[in-house]
Amino acid sequence: MEIYETIFRFLYNILSVYVGYRTIELFLVSKKIKWGKKFCLYFIVWLINSLLYVFSTGIIVVRISIIIGYLCFAFILYEGSWKMKILATVGAFALGLLSEDVVWIFSNLIGKPIEEEAMGCLCSGIFALLLLLLLERLKVFTKRASIPASGCWNLILLFLGSVFLAEIVTERMESYEWTMISLELICMINLGTYHIYHKVVENYEERIEKTEILQENRMYLKQLEILQQSRQNIRILRHDLKNHICVLERLSEIDSQKYKEYCDAILSKVDELRSNVSVNIV
Repeated sequence: MEIYETIFRFLYNILSVYVGYRTIELFLVSKKIKWGKKFCLYFIVWLINSLLYVFSTGIIVVRISIIIGYLCFAFILYEGSWKMKILATVGAFALGLLSEDVVWIFSNLIGKPIEEEAMGCLCSGIFALLLLLLLERLKVFTKRASIPASGCWNLILLFLGSVFLAEIVTERMESYEWTMISLELICMINLGTYHIYHKVVENYEERIEKTEILQENRMYLKQLEILQQSRQNIRILRHDLKNHICVLERLSEIDSQKYKEYCDAILSKVDELRSNVSVNIV
């Protein structure tokens, strides 16, 4: 086996496992686990699957290996019921199979069947990234904070351009070594770009959510201030009412005429206050 082909298989498996990891994330909620532990689990799953793939242990063994790896991701790194975790694993595995079948069928329909294994893997990996991008866009429609849809168009153009560039490289380059190196670079560029895009989206959504939470807190503080002012006004009104009642009791015992005048004065103030409130409302 050529060393360049071996290197490509290892690199392609990084992309393949990454797509499955991100697909599971669409179904489940991530646990609060340190980045180092996540990386170690990802590395172990990638290494085992890559070794099985490189040493040609059989497609069935490789696929069983990746399913077990996805189950480890789902049950160790994410929260949720076991049914949802199994569903997420099936979804991640199905996305990989779908991308391979679509690329193979499409290449035969256009009369350009893919003969090189590396080219087929690269195209299916890029198509899997495209499907993952579309699924993430569908998911963010349910969120209040999401990056504008126009932000992913450059990424889609990169995917399409990478496929055309890979086709040109495989047809025009005579050196097998340089062809494999070019495909490896295209694979890593697409994976790295998508990962950066994903992190930018996460940071954008976190910033928007923090801004919304801050605005909500300010609104609650304003409502609290209004409530406290209302309670203060009620206390003042209660105090004044007690004073008026005391005065009325004394006047009713001493002088009925002053009692009547005091009552009229209070009623006139109430009517004046009511008219002011009506004007303010209008």
